[in-house]
Amino acid sequence: MKLYAISDLHVGFEPNHQLWSALSDHPDDWLAIAGDVGETDDHMRFALDVATARFGRVLWVPGNHEL
Repeated sequence: MKLYAISDLHVGFEPNHQLWSALSDHPDDWLAIAGDVGETDDHMRFALDVATARFGRVLWVPGNHEL
């Protein structure tokens, strides 16, 4: 198992959205998302749907953009 961590995804920015869509599968690994995923509920849903489909476990901490 590996633990990956990322922040400041800002999936509302189209190049980031495309890169996140192409994320490879890591079913045995965990991912920590440390805030600033996006600016809308749709951004959050999209990013977390992709993350939870690709990783065995996802941890999320909100950033100032989510608050």
